[in-house]
This record gives sequence, C-alpha cells and structure tokens, in this order.
Amino acid sequence: MSLTETVEALKRTPKGGLNYSTLKPADLLLDLDKSKSLFVSPNHAHLYLSDVVATPPLVHSTLSPSHLPPCDEEAPEYDYLYDKEEQDGSPALLYDKEEQDGSPVLLSQDIENLEKSLEESFEEEMNTSAIQKRLTFVKKREQITEANRKRLEARLDRKRLLREAEVAKRTASEKDRQWKMEMDYISVCQYYAQIASEMQQKVQMCEQEKLELQERMQKKAVEKCTLLKQETLRMHQAFISMWQHARYPHLLPAEVLARLEQSLKSTLVSLDSEIISGNPDSKKVEEFQGTVERLHGLVSGLQGLVDDCNRRGDSEARRRQEEELAQEVARKAEEQAMMAAQEQARQQEEEKAKREQEQRSATTAQQKEVIPTAQKTPPVPGISAAGMPRSAVGEYKTLQSHLLEASKSLQPFSGDASSRKYRFDLQKAVTLNVNAISAQSGQQVLDKLIYLKRLLRKQSVEVSGRKVSTNEHPLATLFCCNLMAKKFVEQGQVAPKHDIFPYAAVVSALWIEFPDFGTLFLAHLYQACPILVPYYVSKETGMSEMDHMVLQGYKVSDDGKAESEDDFLKRMGGVVRLYAAMIQTQVAIFGAGVSHPHGLERGWMWLARILNKDPHPSITATALCEFLEVCGYALQREYKKQFKKLFIVMCKDYVPKIEVVTSQRGPLERLKQFLEGCERSGKIPEPDGLLKIDFWKTKSQGGGIVSA
Repeated sequence: MSLTETVEALKRTPKGGLNYSTLKPADLLLDLDKSKSLFVSPNHAHLYLSDVVATPPLVHSTLSPSHLPPCDEEAPEYDYLYDKEEQDGSPALLYDKEEQDGSPVLLSQDIENLEKSLEESFEEEMNTSAIQKRLTFVKKREQITEANRKRLEARLDRKRLLREAEVAKRTASEKDRQWKMEMDYISVCQYYAQIASEMQQKVQMCEQEKLELQERMQKKAVEKCTLLKQETLRMHQAFISMWQHARYPHLLPAEVLARLEQSLKSTLVSLDSEIISGNPDSKKVEEFQGTVERLHGLVSGLQGLVDDCNRRGDSEARRRQEEELAQEVARKAEEQAMMAAQEQARQQEEEKAKREQEQRSATTAQQKEVIPTAQKTPPVPGISAAGMPRSAVGEYKTLQSHLLEASKSLQPFSGDASSRKYRFDLQKAVTLNVNAISAQSGQQVLDKLIYLKRLLRKQSVEVSGRKVSTNEHPLATLFCCNLMAKKFVEQGQVAPKHDIFPYAAVVSALWIEFPDFGTLFLAHLYQACPILVPYYVSKETGMSEMDHMVLQGYKVSDDGKAESEDDFLKRMGGVVRLYAAMIQTQVAIFGAGVSHPHGLERGWMWLARILNKDPHPSITATALCEFLEVCGYALQREYKKQFKKLFIVMCKDYVPKIEVVTSQRGPLERLKQFLEGCERSGKIPEPDGLLKIDFWKTKSQGGGIVSA
C-alpha cells in the first residue's frame, strides 16, 4: 500500500484530532515536529501513536503507558460494547459463554497480540509495513465490532423473547386472577343477595311485631283511659256528695270549687273523646294520669275543708245563737227597765199630783187634774248619757224585733232535714251571685240583679245545671231575702272601695221591688254597725267585757278572743261606706217615677244626729270620715248652704270633742286631713268608683269592658 492510500485510510479512522485535509504525505516524514502524528526515534525504530490520532476503541487503554506520549484528553468510552452485568473491571467483549469454545480470542488478547506484532513490525519496518498493519488493525477492529454488534442484537432478541414470554405469562396469570375475582364477586353477590333476603324477612317480621305491639299499647291505653274515667267519675260523685253534705256552703271558697268542678267535667269529656277515638296518645294518657292524680289530691283535701267549714259554721251558729240570746236578754232587760222607769215616773207623777192637790185644797174640783210643767223623757237603759232621738230608738228596736221574728219564722224551714238539699241550692244561688258582683261592667251588675230578682219573684233559676225556685216552699222567699240581706252586709265589710257602689245599686234596686228585703237589710246593717242608728251600746251592770264588745259589733273567735281594734274599725268603715253609697244611688235607671226607699235625706238625718251626740272614743272618727268620703259630695250638691253650715260646725265644734275623748289617733288624723283638704278646696271631692250613667251601657267582652 502506498503512503497516499495509508493517509486516506487514516482519514477514515474515527475521531481523529489531526486536520487531515491539510496533511500531505511528505509532511509525515519531513516535518515530524510540526505534525506530531508519527515520528521516527533516532535510537530505535518504534512507531508511536500520537495523542491527536484516533485509536481503535479500547486499544489505547491496553497499550503500555511507557509506549504512549502524554495525553491531554481522555479517550472515548464505548460502554455499549459491554454487558452491564459483567463489568467487573475486565475489558471482556460481549460473548455468550456457550459460544466461547472455538471462537476467536477475546479483544484484549487480540490487542496484546497486535501490540506485540506492532512492536515487532515497528522494529522491522518503519514505514510501509507499519501503515499496512495499521490498516489491518482497522479492518480487524471493524470485523470485531461487527461481530459484537451481531452478538448484541442476538442477545437483545433473546431478551426480548424472554420479556415477551414473561409478559405472556403475567398476562395469563392476570386473566386467571381476574377470572377468580369474577367468580369471587359472583359468590359475594349471591351471599349478599341471600343476606338481603333474610334481612327483608326479618324486617317484615319486625313490622308485624311492631303492629302487634302498637295494638297492644293502644288496647292498654284505652283500658287505662277507662280506669281514669272511672276514677274521675268517683271523684266527681264524691265532690257532689261533699258539697251536698256541707252545712255551711257559704264558708267554702266558691270560685275554687267551681274551677274544681269544671276541671272534673272537662277531664271526663277529654277521656270520653280519647276512648271513642280508640287510639289515645301515650303523652295525653300520661297528662290525664297527672291531672287525675292532682284532682284526687284536691278532692281529698276538700273533705277536710268541708269538715273545717262545718266546724266553723257550727261554732258561728252557736255564737250567733248566744248573741241572739244575749240580745234578747238585753232587750227584755231594757224593756223591763223601761217599764220600771215608766212605772217609777208614773208613781212620781201621782205623788206630785197628790201633793199639788193637797196644796190646792181651796181650789175647785175642776182643777184636780194636774199637768206637769217640765216632764223629761226618762233615760233609756243601754243608751249613752247624751241620749238620742226617740224615733231612732224606736226604729232600731222595731228592726231588731222584725229580724228576731224572721229568724224564729225560719226555724222550721232551717231545721227541716228533708229540705236540706233544697236549702243548699238556694244558698248557692244567693251566695255565688252576691259574691260575683263587681264594677267590671254595667251588664255584669244587671245580670246579677236580674238573677236575684227572678229568685225572689219565685221564678226558676239555674244552679249547677239544676233548676230551682222559691215557689217550692212557703218560707223559701223569706229565707232568700234574709240570706241575701246578710250576704250584702258581709260583703260591705270586706269589699274594695271601688266595688261598694255596684253592691249599693243592687241593694237599692231590690229594696224598691221587695220592701221586706230592704227591712231585713237595714236590720242586719244596724245589728252589724250600731253607729248607723246612731247607737252607742253602754256597758250595763253585771255585763262582761266580752258581751259588751259583741253588742258593739266586735267579732269573737272560737277560742273566745275578740278581734283587734284595727280590724273592727276596718269592718265598721266598710259597712258605713255601703250605707253611704246606698242612700245616694240614682234609682231613676231602674224605672221612671221610682223613688228611693231610703234616700239621701237619711244621710242628712244621720249626720245631724251624730253631731248632736257626744263622740264615741273609738268609732266616731272612723264613721264620720268614711261617710263623708263616700256621701259628702252628694250631700253638698243636694243641700248646698245648709251643708256648708253643718260642715263648719263639724270642723270647729265637733272635731275638738273627738280629740278630747278618742285614743285612736290614726282615724282622727285621717278625718282632720280630709276636712282640711275640703276646706282648702272649698268642696268635697267626688268619691272613687261612683257609678255614672255611661257605666250601665258597658258590656263585658273578652275580659275587658266594651261600651254598648
């Protein structure tokens, strides 16, 4: 091979660092220092590879370092010719072990052999033979590279086949696993379907048991409601029996008993509705049970209340009998004293006449009759030293006698056991309606008045769902009149100030139509408060202090203790207010041309009488103050100047007399403040609660008052 061909072959070598385009054949030998590609050592004939001439792959790494010049850059690595798993530091080529027997030597051995041959060739031939061996080396390298490439492809094919086999194996395993999963899924679905079927059966059984349980509970609830109804009926019967056996129903709290009876009836109605429905609610049944238990406690307590009222009523009846007996004894003693006084006066008159006749023995027989020149009315026992008009005493005695006669007349009716229920109904009719009168509305007052009038007219009225009439017994009307008069006086003692005028209006209206009622009312009024006569009860010889207090109007308890002075004055003030309101009631609303049977003139008469008497130490100040607060406005409007004169006498003359004798400073100060206020203003103020014409046009509606 020529040198030119050799150079061309070198150009074809990979990765040459020399610019072969400018290299010429003559430069290799003539200018070795400049080219630095090949040079000839003057001492020995070796051919070295320059660092800029590319060497075959892996050749330069096997050459002896002593044969190579310094290299500035590392030779390229051909890692693709190695098996990654066999890189243990040896430069072995990629051969299969089964192919190594009889195959060419490994690349390292070839390189060693080539190195030896090159050394030998370099020693033998410096020029042409070295180049030829270089070309031979290049060809050999290409052959080795091609063989390695083929082996690598075969190995990659085998690996690919192995991977495909592995993939096929995994695919088959995955299909098998999926088939098993499908079978497991089908088994699980069948299992859950079986469980769902069993659960459906259990749900149906539970629903059936639930329906049966509800039926049993409904049946028990109905039975329980039936038992509660029976218990409520027994309580209602016991309530009616206790009410009927109460000897003094007026002492029982009427409103509480009415609410209790209404609760019993409403409970019975509710239980009936639940039993009829057949499906009572458990909560309602529990509420009914609580209500029945509460009512049972109330009905049980009612028996004790009835017994207590019977005891108190018996005690009060005994006390009234004792009072009546004491009054009767006092009346008889008073009559006897009056008869004795009259007899004494007659004897004195006869003695005086006899003396005068003896002194006038010279006169004619026509002068035998002697006329006394200054005969004074003998003092009446039981009357204060100051005395009072004989007309007032006569009226008081007449009324008390009438009241005593009425009480005696009613004894057969009151003691008749067969008419006990009838008397109870009459007492209930009177008590409930008298107690219910208030200043709520004019319609409410008129309703109560009409009810009481119907009762006294012997017409039927309704009491607790039953019809009752005073036409069933000849003494029933008198019984109702007496009871009604007594109840009005009792209400006057405890009623608020603003409710006094409705009571007074009803009393006046009843008095107009039923004079017997008015007489009994005035008798009870004078008996409860003798100051309205006016009448001061004096203590007689041998009379106990307690008897004297009873005659004055004090209340005495069952243990024999009298009420306090304040309580006594408070009750007497209520009675005076009722009387003062009654005498000024405008009766024109009850009918045209109707006159008051006990009108305002009686108030003027009472005021004149009280001012002509010496004041009582305790009650006079209270009675005057209450009377003027209620009736002073009407008296001033009616009598004008005459009342003004009376007012001046009261302030300047009578009040100082009260200050001298009274020990109760409270009522006196109250009277003085009232009189001073009236004196400053020049008039007496209108009383609280005075009924105007518009009051009778009002109606009750929804708890309020509506004008008609």
